Amino acid sequence: CKVSTSHLTNVMKIGIIFLIVLFSNISSFSPITEQFLTQIFGVPNNEEQCICKGYSPGMDTVVVKNTMGNLGNKMMNYVTGRLMRVLYGVDAYVTRSTVAHLEMYFENVTEVPVAEEQLCGFEKFFKEFRIKQRGRIASIASKELEERINETEDIFAKEKSKGLVGVLHSNKMYNLEVGLDDQTKQHSSFPWKEFSKDAEELLKNEEQKGKAYIFYPSGLLFSAFDKRINETFPIDEVPGMIDFMIRSFKFKEYFRERSQSILQQISQDFKKNNKKLFKKEKEVTFVGIHNRRTDHLDFQTEGGFIPLEAGYFIEAMEMFRAKYPRTVFVYVSDDITWGREKLKKRVKSKDFYIAGSLQNQELAANPMLAAGLDLAVLSACNHTITSYGTYSFWAGFLAGGGQGKRIIPPFFLKYRMKGQDSRQFNVHPFKSRMPRFYFGLENYR
Repeated sequence: CKVSTSHLTNVMKIGIIFLIVLFSNISSFSPITEQFLTQIFGVPNNEEQCICKGYSPGMDTVVVKNTMGNLGNKMMNYVTGRLMRVLYGVDAYVTRSTVAHLEMYFENVTEVPVAEEQLCGFEKFFKEFRIKQRGRIASIASKELEERINETEDIFAKEKSKGLVGVLHSNKMYNLEVGLDDQTKQHSSFPWKEFSKDAEELLKNEEQKGKAYIFYPSGLLFSAFDKRINETFPIDEVPGMIDFMIRSFKFKEYFRERSQSILQQISQDFKKNNKKLFKKEKEVTFVGIHNRRTDHLDFQTEGGFIPLEAGYFIEAMEMFRAKYPRTVFVYVSDDITWGREKLKKRVKSKDFYIAGSLQNQELAANPMLAAGLDLAVLSACNHTITSYGTYSFWAGFLAGGGQGKRIIPPFFLKYRMKGQDSRQFNVHPFKSRMPRFYFGLENYR
């Protein structure tokens, strides 16, 4: 049953209000939250359209992509849905949870269809599938975590995270198959199966018609696209993909106005303290710094990433200062204290500003709102210095209207992992021809 967008927005509003109350442990909303809810969610109408696509053996193969991740992963999931349609010719969909999450922040996430709204029986089927998936993940993760805690240390073995976040992001979990039984399948006429193989398999003649797949249900390994997407043919070369991402991830007015207000305050303060630099009315260059830490440190250990030290950010800032003399650095992180202690105290030029929402108690109590505001601020900057993860990638991707310069960890040999052997890492970051969409690309991951 396809429900009108405004009706879904109203349902989503109720869900988001519940989450905000749950996270903030309050019964009434702050002015910031009230403004957010008022501007983001529209007035519902009760029009409904019950139209859905049923299964037939001769129909184009259907692929549905879901993710259990947060904002950065939801953005990646949405893009994957589009990529599957354009590059592999399948009838690809994303789940309602993906679009509902993105609609909180962005204006144009309407181009990739939602499975629950389009495919007959999918909503009930997927509800049962998710219940079974959660149970299986909990069981496997619990056993894996216990084994890791109890196992004897091997100095020659790759270090594994001893935390739950690391376990949930392990290859073992990404390749986990839930298993579809008759009870789960009975809700839909589609012959649903799980798909965790090379995406190239979808191009075989026997895969083009009459199949129905949940694509990588427990995560996504970008190696699935290696046979088609690579350094000589990155996603940048897929017709319309970059424009699609820029168009889709245009922030709603609330976030645009808030982020511009923050940057304007920073600009005014910097100009006041550096009047000699602005005798000819020249503008400030904003460089966003994103530093993902806290729970992500477990993920970094699991993936073999080297945690970023203060020196990485300080050296990257020097590169930008050398090129843009009127530069300010806008620091956003889930660890504001680290930024104050490790960076702000060491920066003597007074061009370093902490702008992360988590330093505001009201916003810190509303993590979904804070995540959107922080990404909007980073995206509004001209250029970026990034850390690890999808959220940091999107901050760099969107900055400067999709044209901003980026410094990422592999430009420094200390942080370059095995496999990150692209020649683009061996040149100065500002001269590199690194693809705009490098995330997950072979030689870059």
